[in-house]
Amino acid sequence: MNKWSRMIGAGMIASTIVAGTVVAEQPAHAKTATAQKPYYNYNGYTQYDGTFVTNKYFVSALKNENFTLNGYKVASDAEVGGEGQKSKVYDTTIVKDNRGKVSTIEFPVKKGTVSKAAFLKAHKDNKLVRTTTNKVGETFLKYETKNGGYFAAFDAKGYLTVVSIYS
Repeated sequence: MNKWSRMIGAGMIASTIVAGTVVAEQPAHAKTATAQKPYYNYNGYTQYDGTFVTNKYFVSALKNENFTLNGYKVASDAEVGGEGQKSKVYDTTIVKDNRGKVSTIEFPVKKGTVSKAAFLKAHKDNKLVRTTTNKVGETFLKYETKNGGYFAAFDAKGYLTVVSIYS
């Protein structure tokens, strides 16, 4: 009897090994990679922090015009500069053109949290087109994107106060 149980055990082990080594041939499928635009989504009040403006994903999303704030995104075909509808969502100002498309998103940043040097370093890969300083020492940086741009305003001490994104 002992001989039979060893033979059955050996047979079970052998069949398990054989079954485990059977490989089914699968046809190869080519995978197509689709490029995704970098994006960044922020919800809530911006005036209590603001350090997100130096986040590499935020900076890349600005460059690629794929930034959403409190559910709003600047439309690339919106008209800038004319009369529009202003609304407030949390502490963010949303401006829509006469066709209802978002042309500008402006938000405050907590004072004293983001220095001009830190902002410039974080945004170094984006296209800075103009730097302006007024009589009281406030500095304004203008960056260009594919279809629009953004402004960053700094107080006289060199800290970011407001960011304005436009189409």
